[in-house]
Amino acid sequence: MSKVQRPSQRIYTSIVFQAPQSTTTVEIIGVPGRETLDGQCIINEIIERFFDDCIAKPIFKANSRFNQDFSSFKIWLYDTEENLDHQSYVIPSLAHSVGIPASVPNSMLNVIHILSRDISDFDNRSWRRSVEAIGHSLFKSLAVLHEVPCSSSAIPENPFYRLQRFLESRDPYTEMKQELFFDALIVQID
Repeated sequence: MSKVQRPSQRIYTSIVFQAPQSTTTVEIIGVPGRETLDGQCIINEIIERFFDDCIAKPIFKANSRFNQDFSSFKIWLYDTEENLDHQSYVIPSLAHSVGIPASVPNSMLNVIHILSRDISDFDNRSWRRSVEAIGHSLFKSLAVLHEVPCSSSAIPENPFYRLQRFLESRDPYTEMKQELFFDALIVQID
């Protein structure tokens, strides 16, 4: 069930995913949706799959590799070009966060801000390594290929062009990634 954060021209809502055979959850806040006539907020199925495949599943997969017992991830989609006070939904303060810069070339994310309820977590080397690995998974899942420069007359013969087209056909979200409305994530880990 979705909750409307703040009505505006666009409706932004939250969506929760649960890991299979686990109690670990990922809540993503700031997902675009639309309001029905009866006041329900719905999310397009393609958008829901995108966030499941590109954010929730990479987190679940990376989280299962570590013994940190992370039980929940609360993620805000964040546009660094927009002032925090002017976001269309409530964003937490970044005053006590640690920023992880993009670690993957061509990632559509520039940074992931990590929040923790226990500030001593940031000093724990094992915890930090786990969080950075999860961040790396997210940067990787939101990366796209850049266009291969080639002349239009040589396109069919260019092996790099064919490779790029093959790889793009394997990622059904290439176009969505290129048009993201956010370039950062704020992640609270519990």
